[in-house]
Amino acid sequence: MQNIESPPQERAASADFYIFTSYLWESHGNLQQAMQNGNHYYLPYHRDRLISSAQAFKWADIVTFLRGATGLERLSSVVEEHLETVCDAELVKVVMKIKVCIYKDNYFHVESAAMTPTNYMKTFPLPADLSEATSLIRRCIVKLDVESTNASLFTSHKTSERSHYDRARRTAEIVYEPPTTVEVLLFNPQTEIMECSLSTPYFMRNGQWVTPPLSSGGNAGVTRRLALERGLCEEQVVLVDSLQHEEVIWISNGVRGFLPATLRLESSV
Repeated sequence: MQNIESPPQERAASADFYIFTSYLWESHGNLQQAMQNGNHYYLPYHRDRLISSAQAFKWADIVTFLRGATGLERLSSVVEEHLETVCDAELVKVVMKIKVCIYKDNYFHVESAAMTPTNYMKTFPLPADLSEATSLIRRCIVKLDVESTNASLFTSHKTSERSHYDRARRTAEIVYEPPTTVEVLLFNPQTEIMECSLSTPYFMRNGQWVTPPLSSGGNAGVTRRLALERGLCEEQVVLVDSLQHEEVIWISNGVRGFLPATLRLESSV
């Protein structure tokens, strides 16, 4: 029997449905200093993403709350109120992942987790040129999903409805691994690459780094926007048939920054 999904607006009407964005927060000094000078990485971009999602799901009150300079201050205050409850008053330096969740009834929920530093990755790497990838150590493996994913509001926006990503990660046997070590690449029924489960991908095509257009069904991520604005890449449809085993690519997201990776096609192993 064919599995017929309920319409997006119906699923979005669920009480436990939310839109969200995740980003990096870095502080120096004690808690009071951190509240004044803490670095919310690209918060205006994350605010814009939340507005776009709220508009897509017709949450007018959320759009109004977040708009303009006042809206950005409100969002920052929501996060800082949370941080005051979870951070040590004498903290010296902390790097945290911040997840801002917004529900349709105007309820905001913030989650945070300390980022574990590594000896090989700086905080939020942002290359000046993606061609650096060939000279960098690549610790991340990207696999190709085994079946297509239908494009929808839930692939175009970051929401709690992640069954398509969860399925892809289970199939690739990477349920609990972070995107710094392994990822899975999703594609639509037209065999166009959409995105990775937690990241935006970038490919070298005809001498130019490219990322899939939003028309392929992927998410309008913050780091994707950064890459396009800084001229690091262009938009271009990327087909599954164009992928090569052991191809060097980049992936990025709003918490980890930009990471070089190696594409691993199972059929080629």
